[in-house]
Amino acid sequence: AAFPPAPFAHRSSWPRTPRLAATGILYTTPSLAFFFLLIPVTGIGRDTAIVPLAAYTLQIIYRNTMLGLDNVPSSAKEAARGMGYTDRQILWKVELPLAIPEIVAGLRVAIVSTVAIATLAVFIGGGGLGTQIYGGGNLTFPTSVFIALAIVVLMAMAFHIGLLLAQRFLTPWRKARTA
Repeated sequence: AAFPPAPFAHRSSWPRTPRLAATGILYTTPSLAFFFLLIPVTGIGRDTAIVPLAAYTLQIIYRNTMLGLDNVPSSAKEAARGMGYTDRQILWKVELPLAIPEIVAGLRVAIVSTVAIATLAVFIGGGGLGTQIYGGGNLTFPTSVFIALAIVVLMAMAFHIGLLLAQRFLTPWRKARTA
């Protein structure tokens, strides 16, 4: 829902600002408030957790995709035009591949923040690791809290590293760069 509109908005500038504004409003809504605002609509449970978690990723992925496409050097696009590429070919063969680092950066932020915010789903009956962290308010023996927190951190790190590896695979021309 966040990625497909970005190339369209990149080509024609009119949908860019309204889409950024709409996703920005969703993104700035506090997560617990968002959860509780949805209870009358979706009820208590997993669905009420999924909707805000998906909504929070819209702004991050859309904005980073737009930035990635905007940062493609015009010289690369002009070279593709000089080779006879159509606008569609330029998008798929030049712009999107060169925008991958920014797109993956957005995905990394979106996924890591989603893993973290998902722990709050316990407050609306969404379950998950938040159940172990919150523990019903009984924190006299916090071993389960530490284990659940460690799992959340390890999950976030695993997704982060997985996306970095995917980016490295998708952009082999960037491997030659060294620090």
